[in-house]
Amino acid sequence: MRWSAAMLWAPLLESDQRTLAPNGNREMQRYLPTNAFYPEDLDLLKRVFDVLCRERGCQPGSPDAEATALLLVNMFEGGRRTEEELLEAVQTTQAFRRAS
Repeated sequence: MRWSAAMLWAPLLESDQRTLAPNGNREMQRYLPTNAFYPEDLDLLKRVFDVLCRERGCQPGSPDAEATALLLVNMFEGGRRTEEELLEAVQTTQAFRRAS
């Protein structure tokens, strides 16, 4: 099952029609974002994030780490789904930014 922020925030929504339950009904699907992540997606992103932070010497929570995480998620949502693809794409983008 895909979990998303919408599912976690559903109880806080005012409309009864927007109450979400992970039971696969059609009503729920109208309110789920298309960019929800599976647990294995998060594991992959975390592994790549750790490698990138180690290479750059940045600490999680630092502005550099946050920029790296944002770039990583954008690359993942853009279709890069393996560690190798993500590492190459982020490293190339960051190298280009440093050179500019």
